[in-house]
Amino acid sequence: MERLAAVASGQVRQLWRAAPAAVRIVVPASDTEFSRITGSTSDQVPALTRPDRTVVLHPDLWGRVSARGRQVVLTHELTHVLLSPLPTTPRWVGEGAAEVTAYRPTGLRPDQVAPGVARRVRSGSPPAGPPDDAALDPGRTADLSDAYGLAWAWCAFLVARRGAGVFTGFVRTASAQPGQTGRAFRAAYGAGPAGLGGAYETWLASWA
Repeated sequence: MERLAAVASGQVRQLWRAAPAAVRIVVPASDTEFSRITGSTSDQVPALTRPDRTVVLHPDLWGRVSARGRQVVLTHELTHVLLSPLPTTPRWVGEGAAEVTAYRPTGLRPDQVAPGVARRVRSGSPPAGPPDDAALDPGRTADLSDAYGLAWAWCAFLVARRGAGVFTGFVRTASAQPGQTGRAFRAAYGAGPAGLGGAYETWLASWA
């Protein structure tokens, strides 16, 4: 676990030029204990980060994840520890940023990271923008992995459009300032998400 955490910290630093400090990682003895510690009863969540900078790993799901998958999960969670987005920040900002950070070093193709998005693109019904909060709520969505794929795809598009520096600057502003996501987005990208719909569709089509 120590090695995984060290690699995760390095991957976070590579993109964000900073790494989380004083992170505590806990692996509960049972699913019941995981639910007690995190308050989550979802069977789709391999890990959760608490406000006290504790990363709690789901013992059952963690045990079924590949070595690369474990690295992705831990890097994702350490990104949350670093950014600590406000509760008012749209979920796609934090989850998409964490997914981009975690998958960036893997070398996986877009259709491997987000197969659900790839299927939508092939079927002629690509997403037009980021997922809403309900889609990223483990208690309200049937397939959380697809929703995370949507968040990753949108944020990966933003990185491709203006570079990592603009993207990380936007995310930091949106995560730290209440109610400023829309303004920060327009300042970074010159339009709201709806105004980038055409460019996003073109970028998604390039996956094929």
